[in-house]
Amino acid sequence: MHEGGPSATPTVDGKLVFTYSKKGHLHALDAQTGRVVWAKNIPKDFGGRIPHGALPVRPSCMTTS
Repeated sequence: MHEGGPSATPTVDGKLVFTYSKKGHLHALDAQTGRVVWAKNIPKDFGGRIPHGALPVRPSCMTTS
């Protein structure tokens, strides 16, 4: 198993593709070019922690408020 790779299928929403790694790296990519539009390190940027070595959530399950 790849240590830092995704654990879920990327989510596509119009012109963006969202990926989420096991280590909490969330990326929004331009669907046409693959260019990173924005990126967040969830544990570092929001003070979270990684339970049992991985974050298995899909980007489509994440919500903003």
